[in-house]
Amino acid sequence: MEPRLAVLNTEALAAEVARILSKQLGADITASTDLIATGLLDSVGVVRLLSEVEHRLRISIPVSELDIDDLRSASALARTIARSLTNEIVELPLTEAVSKP
Repeated sequence: MEPRLAVLNTEALAAEVARILSKQLGADITASTDLIATGLLDSVGVVRLLSEVEHRLRISIPVSELDIDDLRSASALARTIARSLTNEIVELPLTEAVSKP
């Protein structure tokens, strides 16, 4: 994936993840629903969720860096995604953006 600079709204991201989950699971999921404790998310559900989130948001989620708490809720996953995207931000030389007097 190409690095990108974006202002992240984790609440909006969590709401989108909750919408994806609601559709996949056929259940009313909020950003704070505990997906593990309720048994709503199993291993197959994790794969489907991550695939759909990556496709919809055009991002790559580093599965090797995830732990169970990152998948506990839509909010937790949104924070993980935001953290991952923040690590992809690069600095661009300002000299190209500044006009000469």
